[in-house]
Amino acid sequence: MAITVAQLKTISPRGKDDILKGIADTFPLYADKFGINTPLRKAHFFAQLAHESDGYVTTKEYGGSKSRYAPWYGRGLIQTTWEDNYAAFTAWCKKHGIESPNFATTTNRDKVALFPWALLSAICYWDEHGLNKIADEDEADDIVEITKKINGGKNGLEDRKTYYARARGVFGLSGPQEGAATPAKPATGAYPVLKVQEALVKLGYKITADGDWGPRTQAAVTVFQKLNGLKPDGVVGPETAKVLFK
Repeated sequence: MAITVAQLKTISPRGKDDILKGIADTFPLYADKFGINTPLRKAHFFAQLAHESDGYVTTKEYGGSKSRYAPWYGRGLIQTTWEDNYAAFTAWCKKHGIESPNFATTTNRDKVALFPWALLSAICYWDEHGLNKIADEDEADDIVEITKKINGGKNGLEDRKTYYARARGVFGLSGPQEGAATPAKPATGAYPVLKVQEALVKLGYKITADGDWGPRTQAAVTVFQKLNGLKPDGVVGPETAKVLFK
């Protein structure tokens, strides 16, 4: 169950190459084992990782060394904090037959910020908190519930929603979770499919400009609408065209 650097770049264009490569190299080894292997689960998972890592930019908490829980500040892609949680990560690895160092030591705690542990610590948290089950429900408040499980509240919710909208497009989902209609064909006439696709490609969307209106093109349109404050219906109407072709 692969994830590519290009897909991660679509979710967060400013991601650091070494972090993106670390995720892409590690994720396929564990995706099936821990069930993060459906489009919905992956969309939620990678959206939350993007927020927690500042867009795949860091695997260490900013200012962590000055935090009240230093030196056990956030490390990894979901920011493991407190000594007890470093110990819990070690125990989780042992439980699942993953050979690892004891992270709850001064010698090894920094390794949680390195791969594969930076990603595995996030998978550990996801697995231990049953987040696949919440993702499977695909209801409008799923991202809120997952955010609460990870952060304890709604901190950064809008940022997480932005990453989630992009991730849905990456994994071929029809659009954001609001349940908007997804028509089989786009608006035509002044907005031919090829012109729409070329505009989206220019903006960085990973689709093929072939004149064929398929699910990936419609998903890209829906994500574009969501990110630009438009009705996310997947239809290239006058309001969407005004922003898309400006």
